Amino acid sequence: MSRYRQMTVFQHIVETGSITKAADRLGLSKSVVSQHLKQLELDLGVTLLTRTTRKQHLTVVGDAFFQQCCLMRTIADNAWQDAQNQQQVPQGTITVTASNAVMDYLVIPALTDCFRTFPAVKFDLRSDDGKTDLIQEGIDLAIRVGESPSSNLKQRKIGQFRDVLCGHKTLSEGPIEQQAYIAHHWQHDKIHHMVTRKVNVSYEEEVVESTLSYDFIATHRTNNYHACLGLLKQSAGIGILPEFIFQQHQMDLVDLLPHYQLAQSNVYALHAYHGGMPVTVSMAIAAITDRLATLAIQEQ
Repeated sequence: MSRYRQMTVFQHIVETGSITKAADRLGLSKSVVSQHLKQLELDLGVTLLTRTTRKQHLTVVGDAFFQQCCLMRTIADNAWQDAQNQQQVPQGTITVTASNAVMDYLVIPALTDCFRTFPAVKFDLRSDDGKTDLIQEGIDLAIRVGESPSSNLKQRKIGQFRDVLCGHKTLSEGPIEQQAYIAHHWQHDKIHHMVTRKVNVSYEEEVVESTLSYDFIATHRTNNYHACLGLLKQSAGIGILPEFIFQQHQMDLVDLLPHYQLAQSNVYALHAYHGGMPVTVSMAIAAITDRLATLAIQEQ
């Protein structure tokens, strides 16, 4: 029987004036409440209450103990209220991990806009193209491209985007398959791209195929989009970039298949909260979701 439970029951007995009334308030039987009091006095080795058929009186020790019980309850209530208040007001550090591209173009703009008016919120942002262990690393939220294997983490799709097969405007002419291919670290040595014809676009007569397939062998490799973008801008080959990045560099790069599009890539939010998610995390997910939706509209 916990000490806190015993002290709470004792406090109710004193406040209500009787064991019977305390039992009614607590929703317990009279015998259970009486047993709580008896066990408490046995554990303490003192008498807290003297009782007659009509009245009960606190002993000197009982009165002092009652004051401490009231203080304990106030502290507990304040702790409970503070925890609930922190759940409602954005504050503290939120730790987010994402790939370099997603961090730069999705997470950072979304978070800064979302929490601009909440100076008590601090960011711990970790750009990582690997698969970080959220629980072990103490990470609140991961934004990942593609569905992750089943685990104890909560996973929710929050949007999608498309990659663009692109190259520099000065790229030498010739079949696309003969160009050097700049592969990302997550792509295999042999790369296969299938594209589908865009809808609601005017086509020349020779554009009749609904799907096209291309196969490449990786020439260059990079472990982040910065390096891939740098090679593309130096005409070192062709490669894919998320459309939201490609749109920012159309002064240098061109879509090599303007009438076709690659399949969509789904974006997921992952976290380890199974209940009582911090308000900062729920706000961050909503903000990143909105950012993805806004970019999708801009790309249409």
